Amino acid sequence: MDKRLRKTAPALLLCLALVTACTPVPKPQGTAAPTPARVTPATPAKTPAPAADTAADYFAFKADRRLTYRGTGNEFASYVTLVDYLKNGVAQTRQDNGGTTTVFVYALADNAIKRVFSREETYFKYDFTASFNDDEVLVKEPIRTGNSWTLGDGSVRAITAVDKKVTTPSGTYRALEITTTGAESAQKDYYAKDIGLVKSEFASGGNTVTSELESIEIGVFAKATVRFYFPEFDRQKAVYEERAVETKTNEDAVPKLRLGLQTVPFGSGLTKTLSDDTKILGVSLDDGKGIVTVDFSKELIEKMNAGTALEGLIIKSITNTFGHYYGMDKVVIHVEGKPYESGHVMLRPGEYFNVSDDGTAEYQAP
Repeated sequence: MDKRLRKTAPALLLCLALVTACTPVPKPQGTAAPTPARVTPATPAKTPAPAADTAADYFAFKADRRLTYRGTGNEFASYVTLVDYLKNGVAQTRQDNGGTTTVFVYALADNAIKRVFSREETYFKYDFTASFNDDEVLVKEPIRTGNSWTLGDGSVRAITAVDKKVTTPSGTYRALEITTTGAESAQKDYYAKDIGLVKSEFASGGNTVTSELESIEIGVFAKATVRFYFPEFDRQKAVYEERAVETKTNEDAVPKLRLGLQTVPFGSGLTKTLSDDTKILGVSLDDGKGIVTVDFSKELIEKMNAGTALEGLIIKSITNTFGHYYGMDKVVIHVEGKPYESGHVMLRPGEYFNVSDDGTAEYQAP
């Protein structure tokens, strides 16, 4: 750089600084000085409290699911359960402990889980969800420790823990513990969300009976062995063939019974008990009288095309098939809601056909 320029530059900078300092800064006209904005600290969002448990959380019945329980202390402490029907907060289950099969109906009502019906020795499929013979509260809101209620027999049932760690052969669960205390016994039941009952422990007189959930299987259906009877006209007798019948949850057995009676063993030469056009309009039970009533469509008679002997064998086959399946010894046959009446046989109101294996035999393939 030129020496003269180096000497002159500081002086120029000083002059510029003085000019700038002495020049007045014009003020805006008619505009007020801005007011500093007030900043309000944000309030931290509150974390919502977890929703309280409800009885519905433990009403955990699932379609086509089999629960197997391992038992100790009693030969009938082991059992399996399946759901027969599941609809509108009502579940019907079947429990098989090797000695008997018992049907239970549970209802989600009044902020509680109740057992409203039970029936032992029930080896058939039938919708009992509208039946009532019990009103026992199993789980009751509020779901909190200390909540208690008194049962019909005077026992006291209470929630004694809401997050109990329970280990069973099927796994470890966080469970609701409910204790029932009677005059001479105590029972603890453990319910896990989305599973239901995972363990029961009953103690009385120094003895303890325990049932623990061992396995959970999906896609399992109820199975029954059904005797289907058919006329063997040449020998003037009714013969039967035993077949396995499966039903899913919410599937009634009646369509399977109808199809079975319309399907004779291949190559047997037997007569169909029901024509292909015959429909079953309904089935009802009267436990007190031991009667099952079966209502057929008019085709039962119109498509029968049978004389007195064959008609008698058809009636016997219907009677024995439905009587044996539903565990009843009397069968009432209706056609379109009215007692059975044809040109050969007339059933008056109050009359029925008796289940009998006299003159019958198991079918033997030729």
